[in-house]
Amino acid sequence: MENNYPPTNPQSNYQRGGGGWVRPAGVYFELIGESFNLLKAQLGVWLGASFITGLIYYGLAIVVGFGTNFLIYGSILGDPSPNPDIPKLIQSYVLSTLAGTVTASILMCFFCGFGRMAILQSQGQQLTISELFVPFKNFGGVFVASLVYSLATTLGSVLCIIPGIYLTGRLCLAPYYAGIRGDSAGAALTEAWNVSKPHAWGLFGLFLVAGIVSGLGILLCGVGILFTFPILGMVMGLTYATFAQQQNPVPQA
Repeated sequence: MENNYPPTNPQSNYQRGGGGWVRPAGVYFELIGESFNLLKAQLGVWLGASFITGLIYYGLAIVVGFGTNFLIYGSILGDPSPNPDIPKLIQSYVLSTLAGTVTASILMCFFCGFGRMAILQSQGQQLTISELFVPFKNFGGVFVASLVYSLATTLGSVLCIIPGIYLTGRLCLAPYYAGIRGDSAGAALTEAWNVSKPHAWGLFGLFLVAGIVSGLGILLCGVGILFTFPILGMVMGLTYATFAQQQNPVPQA
C-alpha cells in the first residue's frame, strides 16, 4: 500500500508519486527544520505531548531511584554510611540498570509516538495527544528492539568507537519499526539493518544532530525543552517513513 506522504516544504527532495507526494528513502537533514514547522503548526498538541512525556518519564526515574535505594538500603536516600557496603553497592547498580532498561524503553515508546504524530500530521491530519500512546501497544517489541540496539552500539563503542557509530546508524530505526508499524523485535531489527545498509553513516549523523537540537531547549531557562524535546523522535519517525512508505508506515491505531 503506497503512503501519501506530503512535504511540509514543496521544494524538498520529493518525487511526485501516483497517489501523492512520496519522498525517496534516504537521509534528509532538512527534516529537522520541517519538524519545527510541524511543531509550530499544532503547537498546543505538541507542547502537551512533550509535557506529558517529561512528567511520566522523569517521574518514573525518580520513583525507580528512590525505590532502588529503599529496597537495598531501607532508605529512599540511599546508604547513609560513610563507608560504602560493596555488595549492596553492586546490588544497587544491577537493580538500577535493570530498571533503567524499562524506563528507557518507555521513553523510546514516547519517541516513537512523536514520530507517529509527525507522520500523521505530514499527511494532513489533525493530531490528538492519544496518538502519543499508540506505540505502547507493542511495548514488548520496542523493549527488545531497543535493548538489542543499545547492547550492540555499546559493545561496538567499546571496540574503538567506530563500530559503535556504524551500528547506531544501522539499527537506530529499529525501535520505530516496532513502535510505529508494530513489527516484532526480530522483524524490526532485520528491516532496519537491511534498509540502512547504504545510509549507515548518514543516519548516525542525522541521529546525532537531531539529538543535539532536541536538547537545546534546556538552555532557554529549562522551559524551552518543551519546544525542542520532540524533535529527535519526529525526525527519526519521518526518516523511518521514507524507508517504510511502500509498506504503510502508520497502520490504523
